[in-house]
Amino acid sequence: MSTAEPIEHSTSKPNPRILLLLFGFGLLGEISAGSALPDALGADYRESPALFLAASVAGICAVASAAVLAVGLILKKQGLGLSAVGLGPANALRAAAVGVSWYLLFLPMVVASGVLVITILHLAGLPVPSSRIQEVVLYALKNKEALCLFLVMIAVAGPILEEILFRGFLFTALRQKLSFGPAAVVSASTFALLHPMVYWLPVAILGFMLALVYEREKSLLPAIIAHSVHNGLIFLFTVYVLK
Repeated sequence: MSTAEPIEHSTSKPNPRILLLLFGFGLLGEISAGSALPDALGADYRESPALFLAASVAGICAVASAAVLAVGLILKKQGLGLSAVGLGPANALRAAAVGVSWYLLFLPMVVASGVLVITILHLAGLPVPSSRIQEVVLYALKNKEALCLFLVMIAVAGPILEEILFRGFLFTALRQKLSFGPAAVVSASTFALLHPMVYWLPVAILGFMLALVYEREKSLLPAIIAHSVHNGLIFLFTVYVLK
């Protein structure tokens, strides 16, 4: 089937409205996961970075688990499996090779777009805003356990949840009605809006690439790996700069 044609909705496809509903609930869960559980435990990243990050990782994992359980039960009622949203069995080695290859192919565009945004800000005499990630890393650098937990959050738990939500739920729902291009652009733009404004362009390009990988492979694993590699590199770069 050509990626230029929208997927026709039928009983053999997940219900797009339900997927969008799950996406909305999952997104709210992700946004609150980094604050609700740490707040409930009285954890502040300035005073207890390890506890704060442990609570954040636990919250993200809880949301991801709930999302998979919910969609699994719904798909089962439709006579479908988790592979309908990219969560079926996959060859890990092939997924790693595909994910890393596509990421490296798009990396120059991601970096160039980031440099372009920073250059425009400098030419306009505007400062490059710092992100909360940088602030959390500053405190995590004082504690090895906290630093490891931060890496788990940004390079493992985060990518898994976000790929389930943005590619597994949102993009899959959009592809029921739209051709690949519009569906990828909408899902990538929505993905970018979750990040600080200064990162919108590079994150949107990354999101488009992740949608393309999922479209071609029909599995979320290559996209998760590509996303993890990207976030891992961001983590290493941030630690290097702040040290």
